[in-house]
Amino acid sequence: MLRSIRLFFEKEPKYFWISLAVMVLYGGLFFFSHSPKPASAASKDIAHFRDAAEKWNKDMNRAGAFADFAKREPVGASLFAAMTLFFIAALMTGGVLDALFVWKPAFFRKFQTDLSPPPTQAWSFSMLFKVVILFMLAGIVVSFLMGLMSALFPTWGSENCYMIFHTLILNALCVYWVVHFVKRSGGAWQDLGLRIPGTGFFREIGVGFVGYLRVLPFFAGMIAVLLAFASFFHYEPPAHPLVNVLIEEEKRAPYLMVLSVLLGTVVGPLIEEIFFRGFCYPIF
Repeated sequence: MLRSIRLFFEKEPKYFWISLAVMVLYGGLFFFSHSPKPASAASKDIAHFRDAAEKWNKDMNRAGAFADFAKREPVGASLFAAMTLFFIAALMTGGVLDALFVWKPAFFRKFQTDLSPPPTQAWSFSMLFKVVILFMLAGIVVSFLMGLMSALFPTWGSENCYMIFHTLILNALCVYWVVHFVKRSGGAWQDLGLRIPGTGFFREIGVGFVGYLRVLPFFAGMIAVLLAFASFFHYEPPAHPLVNVLIEEEKRAPYLMVLSVLLGTVVGPLIEEIFFRGFCYPIF
């Protein structure tokens, strides 16, 4: 293995220097910015949101609370009831499908799909290393440039704005490098899983939907166990950064809310599928 690493760096010396630069930069950031910082107080918007959530929990725990809520907010109560029924129905359907899989495995032959991987003989671990090291370097460079912009033009955008655009830029660069190295190896971007199987588009959607329903009972069970552990140890996980964006920018910059929702529900999952399932898994 060490010989393969040495041969790789002899063949690609620029990646040796990039790796060294990344290690030096991250090492410097770790040692020189590791001093404890005073905890910053939560913004007024987030504090107001937490107070409202606590008040909601207390109100909904008393007897007849939901009936009173339905009188005040009939549309909201109807939507909440519909979502609850939909989740319960999906959970029960998933349980039935799991039981059928155990007792009648032949039932699922109609849901089998073509899982043969694309021809990736030319893909090597060095391709993955190149993408990761370039991604890490880009993260430092983009952070530095955005920090410089924030210092020179403090009124151009908030911290949330820079965080969203930082993530979007790195996602775009990651996909570009993945496609670039795949094409250099003689492949095509369709080899990353971006192709419609011969079985048809809608059939594949149906297969995915059935698979999701089958996993849902296990997912719900894991969430219940984690919530029980968190409650037992009195652990409150920190809010996701996108949650802070939604709360803080609701009135100040609505376009950031739209970008953050697209980032969390469309862009992020798509990039993860391309990078991990389409690129990393075939290499491994």
